[in-house]
Amino acid sequence: MKLRSELPQRRSGSEGRLSLGSFPFRGSRRRHVLVFERTCTRWKVIEAEIGGDSVTVLRAQIMERQPDGPPPDALSRFVELAKTAEVILLANSDMAVCRLLQLPDAPPDQTRRMVALRLETELPYPPAESLWVCERQRPIAAARPPRVLVMASPAPEIEQAEAELRQAGIRCRSVQFDFAALAELAATSAVAEQDTLAAVCVETRRTTLAVTRAGELCYVRRISTACDDDSTLSSRLPHLANELDQSIQDYLLRVDSSAPAHILVYGEQHLSEGLIEALKTRVELPVELATAPGILRISPDAAPEHPFTDFAACLGVVIAAHHRLHGRREVAPAVRRRRTALAEFRWRRRLVLISANVVLLAAFIAGSFGVRAAKLESADRVVTQVQPYLADLEQLEEEVSVLQEERAKKRPMLDVLLALAKVMPNGVAIASLKVDSKDRITISGKTPNVELVSDKAVSAMEASPLFRNPDFLGTTREKDGLMFRMTCEVSKGALE
Repeated sequence: MKLRSELPQRRSGSEGRLSLGSFPFRGSRRRHVLVFERTCTRWKVIEAEIGGDSVTVLRAQIMERQPDGPPPDALSRFVELAKTAEVILLANSDMAVCRLLQLPDAPPDQTRRMVALRLETELPYPPAESLWVCERQRPIAAARPPRVLVMASPAPEIEQAEAELRQAGIRCRSVQFDFAALAELAATSAVAEQDTLAAVCVETRRTTLAVTRAGELCYVRRISTACDDDSTLSSRLPHLANELDQSIQDYLLRVDSSAPAHILVYGEQHLSEGLIEALKTRVELPVELATAPGILRISPDAAPEHPFTDFAACLGVVIAAHHRLHGRREVAPAVRRRRTALAEFRWRRRLVLISANVVLLAAFIAGSFGVRAAKLESADRVVTQVQPYLADLEQLEEEVSVLQEERAKKRPMLDVLLALAKVMPNGVAIASLKVDSKDRITISGKTPNVELVSDKAVSAMEASPLFRNPDFLGTTREKDGLMFRMTCEVSKGALE
């Protein structure tokens, strides 16, 4: 089967493949995007070009992986491209959560604090151990209270996928949730801007339902199928259709009374067709096999052995990146990766310092000349000289905003790390720090033996005026040694 679209108005040839034709750029610069999705047994990769009026898929590849083994050798083919492309990781955890919270109107920083408090009861895991993003939605009706869309996923699963990419030499810049990408793909296929669409992606181990209204994600449900193969799942399609019908009724009752205009089904073709037949006997809504939206152009050489629906969520990520490039961010916001590594903090600090020095140098040279022509010539020469160092400055505004937010915190992570280094016994290595909304620190690291942490480290922290209430949580035996976890609090005012 070919990676293809089935839109009749876009067909070319007997295979139904999208005609590449000509791509109108309208003067816009094109940008490369790499999307990586990790499952239990496979890596999915999409290489695409965004910008202008279309999204062009250049390569789509599926590679096998060992759950506990090294990354596939085929990932090394993308190392050089990843240095200049926008690299996005698709988060597809079974424990990912999507919630619509009713919160009063407030500035973004206050909204995030309110969401952080609500997540204490909304998530099945500690908020400090999650990666989450919130987005205030447009009101559906004047009588409805303001609502905030919150998407969260366990941070360890994302960190493991990022670590596997780093081991292959690829650095991930942002994270996006699979159900948000699926909704973005469906919303791009909408006939009318205000349409309500239900996107269903059927897979062997689970099925995802995402409902989008007027271009905004507003409902998600994961349905576990717990099947080992497609034949087992085929026998359960009637039950799955009944679960989806109940989920749509739940959406109509709790979120919005406007029924979806269409139900679009993604997934393996034989499973999708079977599910469509089962849904038509249970729901009184149009159900159809999903096709690639008109904005998508797929190269004939992208992945001739795989169908379009094998990469549905990945393609949704690419389309979302295309829309963000054009200033539209509300449907599927990308999540910035949390910076827990000291090396990454230093890299971002160097970028800001280089940028500041460039501006100061240009201002100094421009101010040294009295003739306007000389000022322009000098400034142009400086910009030309520093151009190789400014490849990432398109994202500088966002990076500076993140750094300013971190600097405004009462207890910067760098200061906490330096303070911990002074009290930790020799031989104890700190791997990561996490701070929850109550300023309690969770420390993870490596130790040669348990007593070095449970006795000496705890005693040293109790004797230090910087830390309070140290608590040793235990150790686990892993491949690279004995890993420990402990918590503590920072004394008020100690690091200010």
